[in-house]
Amino acid sequence: MEKKYLRFQGGKTFLISKDVSKIKKDRTPYFLIFDQDFLLSHFQVDTKMSQQGCRSFYVKPSKLGMRHITLKDGKFHVTLCSEEAFDKCEKNCIMESLRDDHSEGKYVILSEEHADHRDSIDSDISMPPVFQSFVLDEILPISYSPFAFHTIQFPENKTSRSILSFGDENSFTMSYLEGNEIHVSPLLERLETFYEMEEMDRLINMIVGHLNIKELTLIRDYNNFSLVADYLKRFTSVHKVNHVFAHMANVMYDNGFAQKKGIGVIYDSSSFGPEGNILGGELIYGNIGNFEIVGRWKDVPLPGGDVANIEPWRISIALIKEAIGGDLSNMSLPLIGKIRASENTAYIFDAINKGNVTYTLSSSMHHIISAIGELLFYQEKTFDRDFFESFINELVPLDSVLDFYTLPIAEEDGLFIINTYTLIQKLVSDLFALENPEGLVGKLVDTIARATADAVERIAERYHEKNVFLGGEFFTNPACLTIIHDELKSRGFQVYIPKTIPADNSSVSVGQLIYDFFQQNINMP
Repeated sequence: MEKKYLRFQGGKTFLISKDVSKIKKDRTPYFLIFDQDFLLSHFQVDTKMSQQGCRSFYVKPSKLGMRHITLKDGKFHVTLCSEEAFDKCEKNCIMESLRDDHSEGKYVILSEEHADHRDSIDSDISMPPVFQSFVLDEILPISYSPFAFHTIQFPENKTSRSILSFGDENSFTMSYLEGNEIHVSPLLERLETFYEMEEMDRLINMIVGHLNIKELTLIRDYNNFSLVADYLKRFTSVHKVNHVFAHMANVMYDNGFAQKKGIGVIYDSSSFGPEGNILGGELIYGNIGNFEIVGRWKDVPLPGGDVANIEPWRISIALIKEAIGGDLSNMSLPLIGKIRASENTAYIFDAINKGNVTYTLSSSMHHIISAIGELLFYQEKTFDRDFFESFINELVPLDSVLDFYTLPIAEEDGLFIINTYTLIQKLVSDLFALENPEGLVGKLVDTIARATADAVERIAERYHEKNVFLGGEFFTNPACLTIIHDELKSRGFQVYIPKTIPADNSSVSVGQLIYDFFQQNINMP
């Protein structure tokens, strides 16, 4: 069958399909559904979110949805388009192009791919800009969509200043400030193919075509090894904004704290600090434009650098070695036994055990959770970056937590350091005692929540502050967000979460722009 594509107003094209197995493995499937009853029967959408005509969700499939649509469990991007929002002629044209309508034309699957204009069906539909979930009795923004530009009102710009920011290259958007509006580009996935780089170039040309590039402030993060950094080498003046500061700026601005102070808990995937260190488990204090890191989780080692993101058991083995010491060959842990028994991994275990590996260090909550996930539920490779966060999130009991570990918090050079090593030591001890790994998951998340709240209390005492902001990709996991939020609330803190600006890395470009703006205009009357 001839391939057909749908082209949205932002100019991006999407392959139209009815079979998720036909979607390329490196592409995200986007489910476009035309019937609300079909949506509710095939995906676990809270009915409080599904009353309006056109909404986008980040949700799990039901058993029916897994069997007939997604073919696997997990979270998926789903958009409900009512008949009123989606012209019938356009919908019929899509269905006719498929020539195989087993579900009475109630849904299609879209996958972003380059296509010639002649093969595309042009769409005038105004798609929702943000995928959402329902957490803490609130609608939580998760991610920007790839379908169109989005606009955020920004009345603070009294100087007619223009800014163009380049976000995280793994969930890439650009944002630009023009007048009193921030415009956010459609989401690009990882900047790693010619298509994405060409699309980035097209978007940049579209943006700067009506702006004076010489008067633009350009912003990126501190990752000097990214495609964004390479692209911006042609410019002499580029500002840099800390990735975790961008998340903090988003959630503070989103909650009306444009120039007020607060404490931030920013638990994220991975980002680079000014010294090239990897961040993502930070506690922050200050106001937008003037943040400082005041606490963090103790760094964990990453043997092999980036490859540890695909094989996070490396982190787990190195962390056990650092936290416990001795010859790991004599440890009767299931994880160690499986790694030593495999020809593919035994030599790496041996190198780590003998100290023959150099390490990058990371405070990222993603790397901490990955290390613990491997310790409890070994996976040789995890190509899904959020594999263990999602897995652990699904196992957490929200209604009752049976136990937790108490972790020491040391003050070092003015920073409050939560001892990750103690957590590993206690988990290993419980595994030696033949504890059920699944039974330790609730204990793990509650320990993170209580250690976080303990550290926040120390920071609050120092700065006399009670407002706390939760930001970063870790908080796209409902159970993790709920338990940490409730623990902080129980101790008398006023806790804020994202309201309209997404929690994941697709919003980093927005936070970069907001932070740099206030940093440059902090003393503006």
